[in-house]
Amino acid sequence: MTLIVELPAAAVSDAASARAVAESALAAAGAAAEHGVALLLPEPPLDGAAHLDPSVLAGLLSASATGSLVLEADTGRHAPYNLARRIQSLARILPGRIGVLLRAGGLDPVTAAAAGPERADADAALVEYATVLRALQRSFPQEALLGDREAGLLADSSKLAPAAHRGESYAVAGALNVPLDPALRAAVFGPDHVDGPFDQRIGRAAGSLRRVLWAPDPTAADRAGIVLDAAQRESLPLVTTTDDGLLVVGDATALAEALERHAPDGALLRPLVSAGRLAVVLRELLPLLPRREPLRRAA
Repeated sequence: MTLIVELPAAAVSDAASARAVAESALAAAGAAAEHGVALLLPEPPLDGAAHLDPSVLAGLLSASATGSLVLEADTGRHAPYNLARRIQSLARILPGRIGVLLRAGGLDPVTAAAAGPERADADAALVEYATVLRALQRSFPQEALLGDREAGLLADSSKLAPAAHRGESYAVAGALNVPLDPALRAAVFGPDHVDGPFDQRIGRAAGSLRRVLWAPDPTAADRAGIVLDAAQRESLPLVTTTDDGLLVVGDATALAEALERHAPDGALLRPLVSAGRLAVVLRELLPLLPRREPLRRAA
């Protein structure tokens, strides 16, 4: 079973709060790494508050984190080339331990300005985005790098593989400027409702990962705005289906049992706790689950 755990979003207001978020993320990444679980760094919400960008946070964690990190990326915010270059750079820093989870947000401002903002099929646009992203990842293989100063040649152009993509929404012609060994490319995931050409380097494709919300206590679900009348009538653990996926209310044992029963292929787990508590709840939960292979050793 594959498990990716989401770091709860946390706003920052000054250097001290930014440092606290980074420390919480590092602690959670350490707890996840002990059991071969990847930590998802979420895209900051557009709520007016300041947040640490997931790629910035990944860079901070790269100095000490030993496990795998997955960055969430909204297609409505990032042009494919810009995101690909950022992910490729992180893949060089954290070889084989980086993934990206795409979130369907429509067309980014750069693409919309060139192609128009309307798109009839959002799922098709997301699949096309993933196709472009993977083509860009392959565009500058490590073997093409020359670095010949005397000849003034950076790369062997015959070994480059420019994206050369012109589709219904996206048009990308060139190659990235970040060389990378093919074995170290970032894994690419999509939402569970998309059946597209996504990587399968962490177990199976992201379509097999069930979204699971976990409230370690009944009041956590209420704080998240999820109304569960049954929680007042039935004893825990409570497992119910919501618009966001599966919701489990109960302790770590209850969640472990629910994951084995309702998400046998894997789960994208969002604990309804603060970022500072995530490491604590993971150390309670993960020993109850089978150990997983880390991202860098996945097939």
